[in-house]
Amino acid sequence: MNLNFYLVKNIGMEIFGLFILGCFGGFLFGMVGIGGNVLYIPIFSFLLTRLGFHDEELSRAIIANALLILVFTGSAVSWKQFKVGNFFLREILLTASTGVVAALSLTWLIKSGDWYNKKMFDIVFASMLLLTIFRLFTAKTKNETVKESFTAQNTPTFLLFLIVGWITGTLTALSGMGGSIVMIPLFIELVGLKMKKAHSISVGVVPIMALSISIFYFFGKPDIASIPFGQIGYLNFAIAAPVILGSVLTSPYGVQAAHRVRPQTQKLVFATIVSVVLLKMIINLMVF
Repeated sequence: MNLNFYLVKNIGMEIFGLFILGCFGGFLFGMVGIGGNVLYIPIFSFLLTRLGFHDEELSRAIIANALLILVFTGSAVSWKQFKVGNFFLREILLTASTGVVAALSLTWLIKSGDWYNKKMFDIVFASMLLLTIFRLFTAKTKNETVKESFTAQNTPTFLLFLIVGWITGTLTALSGMGGSIVMIPLFIELVGLKMKKAHSISVGVVPIMALSISIFYFFGKPDIASIPFGQIGYLNFAIAAPVILGSVLTSPYGVQAAHRVRPQTQKLVFATIVSVVLLKMIINLMVF
């Protein structure tokens, strides 16, 4: 009886902890376009290892579950952006068109072999964070006031959206991050968008790419000793459900905050989160 109570209590606390993690990550994603998976991936790595995932199977499961969260969070944030009139369907579809193709192609290659293990995943993840920090701290101030030039007839800018999509899809498949951490700096630096528009487009692209990869992993068959509770393919709904609930509840409030704060404040929050996670990843790579 005491043992059962102890187990139920621990499971309940774990679910509550995942819910709070989802609340925090959802708010940050709504406000700055990132936050969720930067926070979720280290936790998912620990939990999925405990469930029996290792090496290349672990990297696949982390990517699958992290992106599953973003299907719901990204959709909630995009709907909120649409309701407040800050939604850019043309740019979203342009970016997502090449992003989905790149993401699915690389996901198939990852699933087809054992070349992409957990060590490589950590290196890619840390490299993305390092590149993002570098671009944020070296970005020129004029990018905040640059005139947006996208039109259907502007062929060079049209191609830039396609390029951003391809780069983002590739890195999303490798890292499990939704892509906003890459898209926002690229939209600002390469395309010349303001922070708020870059944020809005990126969160519109995220659920489209995340859904395509999640469906792919849903039908996968992980090579592990036993199938954990809530596991379908590489997706574990026992882990993902509390995070999804928390993130969907709080992400609209993050969108509201994004419309009230200055772009410089968004960048500061963005950079702080990435810096903390990057430091942890570097320490982990050095230790292991």
